[in-house]
Amino acid sequence: MAKQLLKLPKADVTSFDEYVVIQINGALLANQVTEIETILTKDAPTIPWIINCFKSDQVMPQETRMFLGFKKLNPKICLIVNSTYRVGLVEAGLSTALPSAPSLKQALTTVGIKYKPKIDTEFINPFLDAAIRVVSMQAGVSAEAGKVFLVKEPIPSDISGIIPISSPIFTGIFSLEFTKEVFLKMVSKVFGEEYLEISPEIEGFSAEMANMVYGSAKGKVNEKGYTLMPALPTTVRGVHLSSGASVPVAICVPIITDLGIIHIVIRMDS
Repeated sequence: MAKQLLKLPKADVTSFDEYVVIQINGALLANQVTEIETILTKDAPTIPWIINCFKSDQVMPQETRMFLGFKKLNPKICLIVNSTYRVGLVEAGLSTALPSAPSLKQALTTVGIKYKPKIDTEFINPFLDAAIRVVSMQAGVSAEAGKVFLVKEPIPSDISGIIPISSPIFTGIFSLEFTKEVFLKMVSKVFGEEYLEISPEIEGFSAEMANMVYGSAKGKVNEKGYTLMPALPTTVRGVHLSSGASVPVAICVPIITDLGIIHIVIRMDS
């Protein structure tokens, strides 16, 4: 169960069952450093602390002092950093004092916690809201979310737009999946021309739709610290995506429209 301990414009602190995440979203001001230090010194959770600095390229003195202070309170800490920040730690002679990793999975391993892949509502909801908005605007139809469920078997689909998801917190695949009937109805509605078969001329529309949803959701997701990387959409014909049986977590949300059901599926890598 996640519990937010502190939220600031450029940082927030969230406690999970087995670890605390300190999310840094840019250079911190001195008073913000003080607030973070105060809340953690006061509560001082004994579980490991993961400090996500992936959005930062420069090792700031006031931040490193804070991180070193954290290590005195709790020796089990690890930073999530990009390659530039990692170089900064090495140049500052802090790479040993402040262990770092490029991803949440590796950071948790560093502090002795087994990584357990999960997809939370903070991640799903922006994609869900974006899909409803894009489908409604593009096709001019009403759309609403159905019940979320875990994918245990392949979703029945004939064509999908897929986008790889890559970030220091989360890696996997986002897909927008259509049956032939629903896809043809949507393409016909959008282009004002009746299509009876999925041809090379129109199959790319699935990737375009997925890209619009991903682009719309990306900003909201990144506000929560996921730092999604740019990615190119592709079209997949038929049921070729892996089911929940072969990936740690796969979540599906049906989008119910006047034209039929479209499935949003988010698959998480191990």
